[in-house]
Amino acid sequence: MDTKPLLDCQRALALLWMGFFAAILIVVIAQTSFGNVFMTAKGEDLQKSVWQWMLPATTPTLILVMGVLVNCELVAAARQEAQRRRVSKFFFHLTLGASAFYLAIVLLLPIGAPHKGNAAEAVDMLLQSNVYMTPIQGLISAALGVFFLSPKE
Repeated sequence: MDTKPLLDCQRALALLWMGFFAAILIVVIAQTSFGNVFMTAKGEDLQKSVWQWMLPATTPTLILVMGVLVNCELVAAARQEAQRRRVSKFFFHLTLGASAFYLAIVLLLPIGAPHKGNAAEAVDMLLQSNVYMTPIQGLISAALGVFFLSPKE
């Protein structure tokens, strides 16, 4: 089986997640702060709903990823274990690609939402996306577990 060091995989996945999170954050901050596109004609501000959609789609995974990496940086034994362990290249590439797919959707939804016509429809589209985003996020989280959870010996 063709393998890669676990620590290399963890770092690559962390860079992907942090890079996309930064882009998503920039888009949502811009849309909710500068000429709020989620303000209804009646003056109702729906930006809180946008943040309530975006944060659960990204932060639980980022907290896991960053927590493990911080532990590897601070605890020599954890870093040595991550350098020693090896994981399948196939599974790494599968997880990397699936993560990129999911994060691209999370990035594109708030970019496309304002094109729905009005703020209420845009927010409704984001909230309805949870129907398909939640199972995708679950699958991604399960795959990431190989890289960021300790194995039972």
